[in-house]
Amino acid sequence: MWPDRTINLALAIHGQVDPVTGVSQTMPQAPWTTPVEVKYLLEEKLGIRVMVDNDCVMLALAEKWQNNSQERDFCVINVDYGIGSSFVINEQIYRGSLYGSGQIGHTIVNPDGVVCDCGRYGCLETVASLSALKKQARVWLKSQPVSTQLDPEKLTTAQLIAAWQSGEPWITSWVDRSANAIGLSLYNFLNILNINQIWLYGRSCAFGENWLNTIIRQTGFNPVRPRRRTERESDANWLRAIKPRTTGAGNWLFGMLRRSYDRFDAR
Repeated sequence: MWPDRTINLALAIHGQVDPVTGVSQTMPQAPWTTPVEVKYLLEEKLGIRVMVDNDCVMLALAEKWQNNSQERDFCVINVDYGIGSSFVINEQIYRGSLYGSGQIGHTIVNPDGVVCDCGRYGCLETVASLSALKKQARVWLKSQPVSTQLDPEKLTTAQLIAAWQSGEPWITSWVDRSANAIGLSLYNFLNILNINQIWLYGRSCAFGENWLNTIIRQTGFNPVRPRRRTERESDANWLRAIKPRTTGAGNWLFGMLRRSYDRFDAR
């Protein structure tokens, strides 16, 4: 027989999540349109203690708990199938009044753009997420001769990234456009919050230095009041660093592990 022990489960999900009640309030890419009591349903089914939180909050908590540089303010952004973020301000997770902060993927970058899963038009996710890039690639591939194309119905993220790394012109402009859009949204966020340390997560980081540098250029672009840069300033003036993380899965696991033993109002 197994010895008696307490099992805690922490679940990271995207969208707007109440970490106290464990209710998924909104999840644009999910098939349901009303709040779902994820914590209650899992605890009833499994008979164990469950904590539910936003996936980007989990990453931010992991960064906070492993913060060797002692940063008091920083941001994590996950650019993958969707785009989300979380902010640590004065060493505390900033969740917002309704636990909905950090929805950078649903900031609007093109009001005349395509419809987003959230119902609005031209959200960042419709331009810069991997799902958006794959949709564009599928449409383009279907218009090409069969002998020269990947299977549009079976296109994977790995194939998309491989095509970009090999310099395929049909993907290069889309990736540049996505990086510009991310940088634009980030520029707006950073001018409001004045955070100067950013960690990028997600499979989009595989697009590499050019993708990253395009984002950095957008966050540092200020045509209105150019000024002379001092020796102690970076190209983006007050922005200290935007760096990719290659330990996304590990940090999610670490964040969930620590979260499962922490209070419901984890900060």
